This record gives sequence, C-alpha cells and structure tokens, in this order.
Amino acid sequence: MIKSFEPKLPQRRSNRPSSNASHGAHMYAGDLARPVPRLNERWNCKQTTQLLNSYAASPCAVVCDAKDRPIGLIMRDRFFLQITSGDWHTMNELPITRLMNEPFIVDAQCTLAQLKEQLIRLPMRPKHRYVVVTSAGQSNGVIVFDERLCPIVE
Repeated sequence: MIKSFEPKLPQRRSNRPSSNASHGAHMYAGDLARPVPRLNERWNCKQTTQLLNSYAASPCAVVCDAKDRPIGLIMRDRFFLQITSGDWHTMNELPITRLMNEPFIVDAQCTLAQLKEQLIRLPMRPKHRYVVVTSAGQSNGVIVFDERLCPIVE
C-alpha cells in the first residue's frame, strides 16, 4: 500500500490586515496557495503515478523531505510525458528525484508585489509557473501563475 502525504488545507491565523484590495491592503502568497499532493523523496515513478492519478485535478505535486520541506516539484503533464517516453518497467522503478524540477519557493508572508518582482528577475520565467508556498519552512501549497494573475511586462 502506498502511503501519501495528504494535502492539508492551511490553517490561516491572520495577524495581518484583510487581503481586500479595495482597501489598499496587500495580498499575500499564503492567501492564494492551494493544496496539492505531496510525496516523499524516496518514492519511485510508479508510486508517483498512482498519487497523481488519485488527484486528477491537481496540476502538480510537491516532493518533500522527511521534515515536510519542499525539495522538488513534479508537474503533471511533463511527468507523464517523461514516463511514457521510455521503457515502462525501467521508468516505474526510477526514483522520483531524477524527474523532479527545482521548485521556486516563497514564504506565505511574501506579498504578491514582492513575488512578481522576484519572478521578473528570473532568467527562465516560464519554468516557474508554479510557486511553492511555505509556512515555517514546510510545504503549504502552490500558486499557479498565469498571464491574468501575474502578467510579465518587459
């Protein structure tokens, strides 16, 4: 049986002003983070496939270490393309750490303006469409950016 890290809805203890944009308050990364499945760094591709199939609506999964700190990101579409392009038996046993991407990580207290500034400075912006949000160093969810939410102007 495969034991997964169940996505947990973050418990938000707000010690900051409301994120209501009409009052001029800032919106924070933690406000937009949505839960995604988490998997252990020791997993293989077969276990990851089963997890992603269990969470069909999730665009990605976060690879975490033993202390629930994010160390990698598995993007659903890219993952399935990679595992179907090789020998099925070999790919099933491949450690997930071989296929994960390096995550772009921000703290839940980061404002969206600060996050946008960080994304603009990155040389490979399209690669960082998914931003892993942490709280106290542990995975808290993912923000999926698109042009409507965070247009990048040159």
